[in-house]
Amino acid sequence: MSIIAGIDGSTSKTGIAIFKNGKYIDHILIDYHKLTSFEDRFPEMTRDIMSYLEKWDVDKIIMEKSVLKSNIDTVQKLSMLAGAIMYYAVSNGIEFKNPVPTEWRKIIGLSQGRTKREILKAEAIKAVQITYGLDVTDDEAEAILIARSGFDLPQINITSDDVSDEVWG
Repeated sequence: MSIIAGIDGSTSKTGIAIFKNGKYIDHILIDYHKLTSFEDRFPEMTRDIMSYLEKWDVDKIIMEKSVLKSNIDTVQKLSMLAGAIMYYAVSNGIEFKNPVPTEWRKIIGLSQGRTKREILKAEAIKAVQITYGLDVTDDEAEAILIARSGFDLPQINITSDDVSDEVWG
């Protein structure tokens, strides 16, 4: 039996999804965007993430790696969050994987390349709608797909053409 938690971490909203033996089980959005200070958000977010993970007998945590896009401060904060989750995993004997976005997206079957961020997020939402019938935010969708990437499941194959009308209206 294998239980995987997928985490799409953020400095204000974090999505977490649980899969058991390749099947979607549950997800949550931990939302602290109303707390303006990262110093206030970080301990609250970390505590809630760990509390949610403790509800499951997780074998593996897959958390998207922070990549430098434009703001080094954001990457440092995301790295702090990843470090806290990594420590939680190590302390509890849980395997921890930290793939870059292109790695898990390739496994799922989502488009790659120089696609704009809003299209990538729309693709994730569409993939979750089609595959699981769930109406979710981008943070939740990406957490679900990150968890799904830990299993050998058929690709979903969503492209930017599948969501262009939804993004551009």
